[in-house]
Amino acid sequence: MKKKIKIAFVPSTFLPIIGGAEIQTHNLANLIAFKGHTVDIWNTKKCFYKKKYYKLLNFNNIILMPTYLLRYYFKIKFNFILKLYLKSIIKSKKYHIWHFHSLNYKTLIISELLKELNQKVVFTFQGIDIQIDKKISYGYRLDSKYDILLKKNLKQIDKVYSISKEIDKNLFKLGFPKEKILRIPNCVFFKKINKFRKNKEKKLILITVARLATKKKGYDFVIKIARELKKKVNFRWIIIGKNVDYLSYNKFISNNKKNFELVGEIGNNELFFPHSKLIKYYKSSSIYLHLSRIESFGITVLEAIASGLPVIAFKSVGSNTLIKDKINGFLVNCYDTKEYAKKIVHVYKNKINFSKNSKYIKKYNLEKNCNKVLVDYNKIIAS
Repeated sequence: MKKKIKIAFVPSTFLPIIGGAEIQTHNLANLIAFKGHTVDIWNTKKCFYKKKYYKLLNFNNIILMPTYLLRYYFKIKFNFILKLYLKSIIKSKKYHIWHFHSLNYKTLIISELLKELNQKVVFTFQGIDIQIDKKISYGYRLDSKYDILLKKNLKQIDKVYSISKEIDKNLFKLGFPKEKILRIPNCVFFKKINKFRKNKEKKLILITVARLATKKKGYDFVIKIARELKKKVNFRWIIIGKNVDYLSYNKFISNNKKNFELVGEIGNNELFFPHSKLIKYYKSSSIYLHLSRIESFGITVLEAIASGLPVIAFKSVGSNTLIKDKINGFLVNCYDTKEYAKKIVHVYKNKINFSKNSKYIKKYNLEKNCNKVLVDYNKIIAS
């Protein structure tokens, strides 16, 4: 009989906030727990979610917050009470491993103390916690306090899970040893997506799924691309994500309502993401438009490809992780919106379909990678 593992997941943010990091944490924790292991998700802020196999717990903020505030704002390292608190959790829960899914300053303090208490600790970086783009003010490491603490902690932890080559590059720049990097990409629960049939759309239906982070997610390109498209083809562009309704205040979009459908963030009251409603949107669309300037991975791109959609993206940081030019999508020179629009028309009029090339995304299967993570955990625990 295989040994049951007790795992503590620590995300920097969690549900009901819905993003790539939160989705991955939930899906992986759920599947590991479903397989009979114990998974507790510890949050630094109160979180809730009903459909789950894991247990949700919250750190005591009366203990955590003073430690964080003194350290961050006054450079006073007063860890004694927090360390005693973590020691009590270790004693009662007896976790075999602590897995941090995305980092911030608070969770770095926690991981530092856990290593002082001889715990097995691994990190998974999700992008903003390790990547930097000064042009669009992106990345926690732009904060020197976070950057210094991160570099210190990287010297202590057992392993890092890298979700993409982009994360690898950042780790190498920080001098993190290659032998301590484990490759587990973000994943999709293919079994769920494959249950839905692809609808045969009669007209050009475009889809983009991302929260309204104008520069990072490239929403400032929407109007330029749409203007070009209107000269060439009739289309409907479905844009889904948190706060995308603010796009309706744009004069061009308000004057061309028939070309746009703005859908707020689709939550989840199901066991695994993506939500069935979102899958139906994917399956009813013609092309997925990825507009981001920077990504560590891009989970919605993977969901779109798994749904049988060709993807068009700029040749920006992270886009080539999942998008293979002319194999499952097209990469357009940054940030040529005229060429981007031409590519949309080209794909539509030539009825380009890359669904036969689905073998390129098999390695992103949640079930496959869940099993690999469990093997890795056992090796780390035994080391």
